[in-house]
Amino acid sequence: MSKLIVLPPATGCLREFAARARLQKFKLLEGVGALLVDEKDADRAYLERGLGAKVYENRLLDGLSASMKAGRSSSLEPDFWHLEKINVAAWRSKGLTGKGVVVGLLDSGIQAAHPEFEGKEIHFAHFDEDGEQTDIAPRDFGNHGTHVSGLIAGKNAGVAPDATLAVAAVLTERRGQACHHAAILAGLDWLIKTDFTGKAGESGCVVINTSLQIKRFNNFLYGALALARHAPGCLMIAASGNHATANPQQPTTPGNYDLVVGVGATDKDDRVALFSQWGAVKEQGGIKKPDICAPGVEIWSSIPNNSYQKFSGTSMASPLACGVAALLLQQNPSFAHDVEGLRQALLSHTVALPEEPEKAGRGRLMLSD
Repeated sequence: MSKLIVLPPATGCLREFAARARLQKFKLLEGVGALLVDEKDADRAYLERGLGAKVYENRLLDGLSASMKAGRSSSLEPDFWHLEKINVAAWRSKGLTGKGVVVGLLDSGIQAAHPEFEGKEIHFAHFDEDGEQTDIAPRDFGNHGTHVSGLIAGKNAGVAPDATLAVAAVLTERRGQACHHAAILAGLDWLIKTDFTGKAGESGCVVINTSLQIKRFNNFLYGALALARHAPGCLMIAASGNHATANPQQPTTPGNYDLVVGVGATDKDDRVALFSQWGAVKEQGGIKKPDICAPGVEIWSSIPNNSYQKFSGTSMASPLACGVAALLLQQNPSFAHDVEGLRQALLSHTVALPEEPEKAGRGRLMLSD
C-alpha cells in the first residue's frame, strides 16, 4: 500500500490538521512536523489545494549514501592519519572526548559488537519503507554506517571516542545505498524526540550526522530540520556529495541547505578531492557550499565482521566534523540550547586552503591548540 508524506503549512497542531483533512488513520511524526498516511485514505487534491499542505509520494531514493571508493585490502595496520591532521590530540589533552554527548546518525546501521565500540552505549532503531520502527537488533545493512560511526566515536578511529551513539538505520535497501522518504523522516523524528539521556529537558540529539546525498535539490527535509533546529535544538552535519566530475558545482541535499553544515573532502596534502561537490545553490539564494572540508580520502575506520578498511568520500569527512561538534558540546554545554552558536563555533575551527577557496568553504577542519 502506497504511503503519502503530508507536511501541513503550520506544524504546531498536527492532530487538528489531521481532523480537518478528514484523515482516519495516520502516523504522527511530531518532531519533524509530518504525517504519514495511506494513499487510499487521503484526498491529495484537497490536502494540497484546499489546506495548503505539501504532499510527497513515498519514493525510493537511490544512491543516497556515499559512492565510496574502497581501498585495496591490506595487511597493514590501519593508519588513522585523519586524527593527527585535524589536531585531535590537542583537545584530548584537555579531557575533551565527547563524554556525555549523544550523537545521532541517519545511516545504514551499525555493527554494535565491533571492537571499536567496546563498552560504548549505543541506541539503535531500524525503520522500514513505511516509516515503521521494527524490532530488529542492531546491524549494518551495508558497511557504511559502521565506518561512519567509527569516525565519530570509535575508540581508535573516532574524534569523540566517549560520545554515545544513537543510530537510526534508514539506508537499508540495496545494501545500504537506498531508502524511502518515510524511513528518513521517521528516523529523524526518533533522533529528535527520544530521551536518550534521562535528563530533564534534554530529549533528542543536538547534533546529527547524515551521508544522504540526493543528487537534485530536494526540499522535503527542509521544514523538518528548520523545526528541529529551534525545538528542541538540533544541528545537522551532512556530506556535500561525491559526484563532482559528473555533476560539477551541484552540492547534494541536505548538505546544500542553508541550515545544514555541508562538508567536503580533502586528502593528506590538503587538496580538495576531485569527487567532492561544491558550488552555489540557486534554490537557497546562491549560497556557496560546502561550508567546510575535512579529511575524506583513504580514511581508515571500522566495518562489519570486526574489520577495518579505508574508504574515500565526503561521508568520511562529515563524521569528523560531527565528532568535533560533539567535543564543542562537551566543552560548552550551553550549545545544546544555542544551535547557531554551535554552528559558528564549528565553522571557526578551520584553516584556510587558499589554493582552492571556492571548493573548500571556510577551509579544512582544524582544532586549535
